[in-house]
Amino acid sequence: MVSSLDTDRPGSRPEHGECAAASSSALRRSGLPARAALIYASFVAVLVLWPCFGVEAADGAAPVSARLAARPEGIAIGESGTVRVELRIAEGWHINGDRPRQDFLIPTHLEFEAPAGLDAGEVRYPAPVLRKLPFAGGEELALFEGKVVFEAALTASSDYGPAAEVVAVVGYQACTDTLCKPPAEFRLPFRLVRPPADAGASVDPETRRSIEWVPFGLESYQAARGSGEPFVLEFTADWCAPCREMAARTFTDPAVLDAAGGARFLSVDLTHKNTETWSYRKGFDAPGAPTLIFFAPGGREHTRRLGFVGPEDFARLIEDSRAAGAAPPERATGDSSSNSPS
Repeated sequence: MVSSLDTDRPGSRPEHGECAAASSSALRRSGLPARAALIYASFVAVLVLWPCFGVEAADGAAPVSARLAARPEGIAIGESGTVRVELRIAEGWHINGDRPRQDFLIPTHLEFEAPAGLDAGEVRYPAPVLRKLPFAGGEELALFEGKVVFEAALTASSDYGPAAEVVAVVGYQACTDTLCKPPAEFRLPFRLVRPPADAGASVDPETRRSIEWVPFGLESYQAARGSGEPFVLEFTADWCAPCREMAARTFTDPAVLDAAGGARFLSVDLTHKNTETWSYRKGFDAPGAPTLIFFAPGGREHTRRLGFVGPEDFARLIEDSRAAGAAPPERATGDSSSNSPS
C-alpha cells in the first residue's frame, strides 16, 4: 500500500544569535591592536558570518525542504513499488536541474540506499525551468523552482529479507540569483515489510495463480450481469502503485482465489486516456485508479472501494456481494449510485 508521509526535512542554518556570538568571540580572542583587529574582523566576517547572510528564505525558513510524498509499505518479490520525493523551494531560490548546462554546477539527484535484492530504477525528474542568471554570461541554466517531485520505482529482484531499511537521498545545492549555499543532501528513511504472500520466495511470479481479469466492454459487462454470479469491475493503470500491489498481493492470495470461484472480473485500463475509457470512468463515476466496484448477482452494485484493498477484505467483499440478494446496496463514502456505462 502506498503511504503519504509528512516528513519535512528543512536544511539546517545558524541562528542570528549564534552568528553574532561567533564574530564577537573571535574578535576578543584575537588580542590584536585596533587597526589589526579591524582587518581581522573583516576576515572573520567572511569565514564566520558567511553562513549567516543570504541563506534564508524571505520568511526566515530554510530555502529548501523535502518529504516522502508516497512510498510502498512493502514490495512482493518480482514486483515494483513507486517512491515519490517532493521538494519545496522558497521564492527567490532555486536548485540546479538534474542535468545542469555548465560542468561546475552541482546537479540535483535522487539515489537510494537499499539492501541487496532491492533495485532502484531510473529516476524521473520534472522538466527544468530555463533562466538566465547574471553570473552565467547570458547562458540559460536548467533550474528547479517552487515545488518539484522526483519519482522512481523500487523493484524486489530477489529475497531482501522479512523487512528492509531504505533511505532516499537527495543531493542538491540551493542558490539565489547572486549567491549559493554549499552542496547539501536530504536523507529520508523508510521501512519496507515484505508481504507475507512472498514467504519462501520460491514461487515464480510468472506462474503464480491470480485472478483473471477480462477487458471491460458492453459484451463482457452484459455476460457478467447474466451469469448469476457476483462480478467485480476494476479501474486500474500501469502508473498506479496500489494497483500493482493488489496484483502482487491481493489477487494472488489463496483465500481470494477460493472466494473468486464462479465470479467474474472486468477491468478498465486508464493507463492511456482515450474517449472509450473516459466514458466508462464517467459512466461508473470512478474518480481514478484504483477503483473497485462489487456487483451482486444480476448486476446491482453492492459496494465499492477506492484505493488499496487487502486480501482479507477483498475475499469478504466478494462473498458479501454473492450473498447480497435483494438487500439494499451498501454505499462507500463518496460513491456514486451509477452501475452502468453512459
